[in-house]
Amino acid sequence: MSVHVLKRSGRPLKNEGKHTRELILDAAEAIIVSHGTEGVRLQTLAERVNIRVPSIYAHFKNGRQGVLYAVGERYISSLARQFEYADGEDPKQALMRETRRLVLHLATNPAYVKLSLVDLGHPGGVDILNVPAGGDSLEILSRGPLSVMYKRLNQMLNAGKEEGVFRKNIDVISFLRAVMGATLVSLTWPSHSSLGGNHDNVTEVEQVMTQIEDLTQRLVICAE
Repeated sequence: MSVHVLKRSGRPLKNEGKHTRELILDAAEAIIVSHGTEGVRLQTLAERVNIRVPSIYAHFKNGRQGVLYAVGERYISSLARQFEYADGEDPKQALMRETRRLVLHLATNPAYVKLSLVDLGHPGGVDILNVPAGGDSLEILSRGPLSVMYKRLNQMLNAGKEEGVFRKNIDVISFLRAVMGATLVSLTWPSHSSLGGNHDNVTEVEQVMTQIEDLTQRLVICAE
């Protein structure tokens, strides 16, 4: 699988057919990458998008908080689409494919990596992600947009167990804890060179994908 890393620079954003609301969110994500959520200020957003501050309120009535919550909703919505699985698919092939897709998704969306790290650093998580996810880390297993992703992944793991290719003792939480944790660390430590979207990091992202795929196999695949 080839990697095409998206570029997210700090320059003013060009309108490529996107609505102003989406451009504001793109700008907010770019700021989060370089300055964290604290750097997201209305004046800075307006300058990035080449609009005036009142225009931001036209799209986000709660201003800065509304922008940040919308970024969180973007992330949760994209995360909910991970681990696609269709009935009858080879569970092993599907899991390897979707594990690599998750790494690529996070590598090409560095703001989501930064938000995940902030979320992990706060007991109970942060509202920016908790609200769109529908609750704390336990509640979202059974309700909200991420519950659908959990259900698909659980279906995939159970199919592999029934076929005798996946370990019986692996579950959704254990799998995601290991894979998400390893992915976040691999993309950000000891440097952030895997993130940011320049073409120089393509090889590094490929290496991370391979490493996480290897971790996945050791976690779930039965020894032959």
